Amino acid sequence: MSPIHIYQDLPSEEGPLIKEQVYDLAGLGDPNEFLQSLLGADEKGYIGPSAMEPTPGWTSGVSGMSAWLALYGQSIPVIQPDQGQRPLRITPIDYVSQSIIHAIPQLNHKGSSLIYHIPSLPLPLTWYQAYTAIQDYWSRPVNSILHDQKLPTAASYFSTNKALSKAKFLMRYYFRPNKTNVTKKSPLDIDQSKWLELASNTRNNLAKQYLHPWEYDTSRFDALLSKTGIEWIEPYDRLDLYSYLMQSCFGVKIYTLHAGPQTRTSVLDSTCDCALYSVIKSKAMENNQPSYPSLINEPFQSIVYTEEEMRQRVQHMMDITMTSLHHPKQSLEDEKVWKPVWIEYINDTLEDWCTIIESQSHNEKRWKLDENAELAKVTVLNDAKVIEAIHQVSERSGMPAEKVMDEAVKSLNRIQERTQLSYAWFAASYLEKLFKTMFSCIRINKVDLVKIQHCVQNKQKVVYVPVNRTVLDPILVWFLAIRYDLPIPALVLDEALAILGPISDILRLAGAVFIKRDPSARSVLTTGVTSAYLRHLLRERGALTMVLEKVRSRSGLLQRPYNDGLLEMIQQEKDVVFVPVNLTYEEIPDLDHLVKQDLQHLKSTKSTTISGLNRTKSQRMSTPTKLSRPSDSRAQRVRSRSLGHGQLHLLKQDEEHESSSNKKNHIGKVLVGFGEPVYLKSDSENQDIASEIQREQKKAVVLSPVSLIAAILLFSRVQGNMIDLETMKEYLKYLYNFVKVQGISVDWQESESVLNLAYYANQLQEIFILDSIFAVVYLSLNTLNDDNSSVFLERFEFLATLFQPYISMSWDIKKEYDRLLDKYKENYDMQQFSLLASFIYPTIDSFWVTLCALSALVDDVKALPYSLIPILTQWIGMHLISGRRTIYSEVLSAEYSQNAIKSFFQFDLLSTEPAKMILSPDAQMLMQALGLPTNEDLVVKQEKVSKKMGATVIDPKEEAMIQLGYTLIQSMVSK
Repeated sequence: MSPIHIYQDLPSEEGPLIKEQVYDLAGLGDPNEFLQSLLGADEKGYIGPSAMEPTPGWTSGVSGMSAWLALYGQSIPVIQPDQGQRPLRITPIDYVSQSIIHAIPQLNHKGSSLIYHIPSLPLPLTWYQAYTAIQDYWSRPVNSILHDQKLPTAASYFSTNKALSKAKFLMRYYFRPNKTNVTKKSPLDIDQSKWLELASNTRNNLAKQYLHPWEYDTSRFDALLSKTGIEWIEPYDRLDLYSYLMQSCFGVKIYTLHAGPQTRTSVLDSTCDCALYSVIKSKAMENNQPSYPSLINEPFQSIVYTEEEMRQRVQHMMDITMTSLHHPKQSLEDEKVWKPVWIEYINDTLEDWCTIIESQSHNEKRWKLDENAELAKVTVLNDAKVIEAIHQVSERSGMPAEKVMDEAVKSLNRIQERTQLSYAWFAASYLEKLFKTMFSCIRINKVDLVKIQHCVQNKQKVVYVPVNRTVLDPILVWFLAIRYDLPIPALVLDEALAILGPISDILRLAGAVFIKRDPSARSVLTTGVTSAYLRHLLRERGALTMVLEKVRSRSGLLQRPYNDGLLEMIQQEKDVVFVPVNLTYEEIPDLDHLVKQDLQHLKSTKSTTISGLNRTKSQRMSTPTKLSRPSDSRAQRVRSRSLGHGQLHLLKQDEEHESSSNKKNHIGKVLVGFGEPVYLKSDSENQDIASEIQREQKKAVVLSPVSLIAAILLFSRVQGNMIDLETMKEYLKYLYNFVKVQGISVDWQESESVLNLAYYANQLQEIFILDSIFAVVYLSLNTLNDDNSSVFLERFEFLATLFQPYISMSWDIKKEYDRLLDKYKENYDMQQFSLLASFIYPTIDSFWVTLCALSALVDDVKALPYSLIPILTQWIGMHLISGRRTIYSEVLSAEYSQNAIKSFFQFDLLSTEPAKMILSPDAQMLMQALGLPTNEDLVVKQEKVSKKMGATVIDPKEEAMIQLGYTLIQSMVSK
């Protein structure tokens, strides 16, 4: 008998404590039958997914606790609203298996006639806490549940009024919109009526079982286990039940609900924290109030609109913001549509927000906002450098000093932040909701966090320096500072970010300062005012956020620091510490847009005539019709190799994806890494701060498995775009171990085009660069012995020297060569060498194709416009791809070409001259007629070239280029 069968025969009073011993009248009998009867007892309703073996969260079928979790995944709660404080009984299936395995040898089959009840885990957990963990998992954006179908919060569901809670549930579930009306139904979806039937049976059975507080007698089973030792039980005693329940939901989604795209576990190991969701666990399990301000986590309220109306308005605002992030060009074109709505909603929400939080003035202690514009004005205008600049401009121009001072005030007004405390708190609350819609996790290492918190304890001024990958980087750092009680920074951004629509408005509310970063675009007066104001902000706010790079990378490689003078301005302050930050996104929001920019894809609807030359629209770029196009038939045969899976019209497909009505908002995880703080030295004038910061940024990288998978998929191009899963698994294991040995963090827990994959794979270049160069040289020679050791070293030195400026790194080449020689002399694998070499083969091809473009300098062409070389490179690359001379579509990247040119400059093979210095007036007029700027530098051949490592270069430019190209081609012989 089970409690469900005998409860009717019990006294009617509520609350009796019943100890159950169920007798097996037939005896134990055959061991197989005993095991079947054991697992068929009432405990089967409380058996949950595995905790450790074979994998955390493993389950099979819709039974026991797995059925409950699956119902929650369908937004159907199974526990009654008044049962929140009931203890949760759950026993992982691997714990059950271990218990049986250890108990059976201790059984006495002759005399025993009892069913031995397996005890639940001895960890206190209420249904309120369990529901919080389950709701936390199913509410994350990766699980693709519509907003109006998500489970209510635990506080809302477990209210004191049971009838009201049940009515709310019925209203939310039975009157919600049908999924099939919103999204296309998957063929793997289980029929809705079966879910309702399962939910009804489960809720009825639970209602009967929870009518009385049952207690199972497990003393006999405990006695058996006491003879086996407790070593195997200890890991279960330390089990984190909150994480176990979330991992169980993940297992149910994978093994029962057939998962879906972008499905990854949301559980982090004990060394990491989630900036978005860990506060939920902290409040539920530890019952404490973390530093995370409750003001940010609360829903927006209004004195005019209802709760549902506010939810819809905020959701509309987030949709507008995410559209501007994913499709910036489309958002700009539709500005007349969304802008009036955006302005109305944000003004109304801000007005209500300011009214509601007036009473919460205690939050002002967290923020050092300088709302006194007059104080800033006095401080800046009395700065010594500003006064010097005013006198200098006045003397040069003859303008009165008073009028020059008025211009200084105007410059200050243009860059001065205009936020208020209430506005900043609104921005933080809005970003919290936006990030929870976009990211399933913001992962941060606890050790790194403690390190940064320790370095700011001495009241030092802090400058956060994130790697510039997306427009979200500065605002993410700003949000992390609020979340972890770090000094909250002012955002120092380029003025180009002030015209990005909704995201620019949020940046302004957060306290962004938009300045001219280009030194040539700043006057002496503007530079002085900018320097004074930034130092004033640093003193008043205690923290700034800035980036080193000029623009975001279009290829995924780390850009060189831009000499904008901001670091020199900040170095004038004392007690400043720089905090390098490296943010890794599993998916870049506007990656398609960045790739298009890299390809210089100009979208137009009609042909343009320039100087009598017709230009029409090509699928890849503007193409002169008078030039011969690659053979379409040949191109079609090879594009499946170069672009992957037969993508004949890469950019056209991206455009169709952009215009589709189904906009993808979720972009996976954000992995945050902090480098070692960089302190100003006493002789800071001789200190290369930018290089030190960027070096720490590189060390702080946290790799995503997406990068490793992308690199392996790109390697498969050399094998005809074919790779089996077992081989991929072996390569993945090899790369993972390689990275871990170097102490680099990895978040170990298919893309639309090759260039998208290349963006993620390029994150590995800097990690594997020297090993990849060694592999390339080895494969080009097919052996390493004493006979060819000098040639091997020569090629290695040449490629290493060539890649130094490309990667913005420097090393002792001879020392590194000896290290790699010892590493691989006896222990190497040709397949692993091929994989490592594939990381830089596209870059070597880009060097080669750029050299083909520069070969025009050998003949009568004496100079080329700098901006024309990437376009010429793309043209040559297109012909080479169609002619099967290269399989790498990365050669079409403008950024690859620009980086190759920079490397050639380092070799003194090329130089630049102003166009107006070497071109005749007629030539300049022709350039203007062709739409080419005359104020940019021209690339010219270097007359005197010195001898460089790895390539014998003599004075004639032609022989230098020929030798360089020959060396590159020789390094690729084995491909």
